[in-house]
Amino acid sequence: MGLFDYFKKKDPSSSKPVYLDTVAQYRQFYDANQSQPLAFYGLIPYTENNSTPFHTAPYEQTLLVDFPFDTACVWEDIDDEQVAEEKINAVLYGNIPIAREGCGMYWILITTGRHQGEVWLLTDSGITPVAENLRLDAWKEQQVKSGNTFWYPAVKHWGPIENAFFLSHAPKKMAASGNDIFGTTSSMCRSCLDYLSRCAVKHQKEFFVTDPEGTRIFGTDGNIELIKN
Repeated sequence: MGLFDYFKKKDPSSSKPVYLDTVAQYRQFYDANQSQPLAFYGLIPYTENNSTPFHTAPYEQTLLVDFPFDTACVWEDIDDEQVAEEKINAVLYGNIPIAREGCGMYWILITTGRHQGEVWLLTDSGITPVAENLRLDAWKEQQVKSGNTFWYPAVKHWGPIENAFFLSHAPKKMAASGNDIFGTTSSMCRSCLDYLSRCAVKHQKEFFVTDPEGTRIFGTDGNIELIKN
């Protein structure tokens, strides 16, 4: 059931859920900005189900629970594996996904709890705010102004060395291992596309990489051709 299908079926005489205003705000924001390049793969339609690997449970379960994080949390920094798994399993509560950056990175809008109305970054490696009290309009302004890169410093120090987060992305690791034809299960992020393009030019060797968007051919002249699925 989609997000707004769930709201339509609610009894109008029942008490108003605390998250309803925030979700309605995103609906208006999406309708006004869906054509804007506010993330590398754009905004997520509010009618879309299971739009991230994390958000797989019904909204009638997840939106009734307060958002469980107050600060950034990097999974590999948690020594106890069980605690780390519990944190990962908790990221679906109290928020809705609103945009995709690729390589397992998503923007979420917090719908309940003390951070209600804020936009955070969710990734395969962890979750974090990227600015204090970042609201939709401020997030839009920063994304447009920076070309969708203003959030890079928020993850710069994740991992054992600087920029380890970006270096750990599967397409970069495959290319660094000498592979020039491979596939990846997640749509590639901007950083990976730039990296593979530079590799093709530097080594004067074409790279052929398939992801959910299609197959990209990275030419030795720096051009990238996308053959859609």
